[in-house]
Amino acid sequence: MSREDLRKEMEARFKGLPPEEYQKMLSLYEELYETAQRNGKTENEIMSALGLETKPIKPEVSGIRFTLSVLGLLFFNIVVVLGPALTIFAVYLSLWAVSFSLIISAVAAIGAILFLGESNALQLVFLAMALGGSGTLLGTALIPLGKLLYKVTIWYAALNIKIARGE
Repeated sequence: MSREDLRKEMEARFKGLPPEEYQKMLSLYEELYETAQRNGKTENEIMSALGLETKPIKPEVSGIRFTLSVLGLLFFNIVVVLGPALTIFAVYLSLWAVSFSLIISAVAAIGAILFLGESNALQLVFLAMALGGSGTLLGTALIPLGKLLYKVTIWYAALNIKIARGE
């Protein structure tokens, strides 16, 4: 890694610092780089000694900034996200209720044939098959939809946490 690469690396690592501190850190690293070169160290040894193989240093998020970002996210989520999210959740639960109702209706149609001795037994059998099949298909389709909604919810919560931390 050359001196120019060192400068680029430092810009990436310390971009969140105030300008005075950034200049102090940059001059300190350049001074260490020069001293190590004078002592016969290779560029790889210098970079390893400076710890440049590790992850970039992220500036700490101040308490006020964190609080303001959390409050802003809270306001945004309540005003913009909460309504559609609750609507989607309510529709999802309603579809499950429809699925169970269709299956229970099929069982009731078969019960009418067995216990009430309905004269239209053939029609009720076909009705039970149609209702039960529709309810089962709807319930089967709702399972992957529920998994997708769960993944989207977890992703959105993680995104909010990242934003609050300033990442």
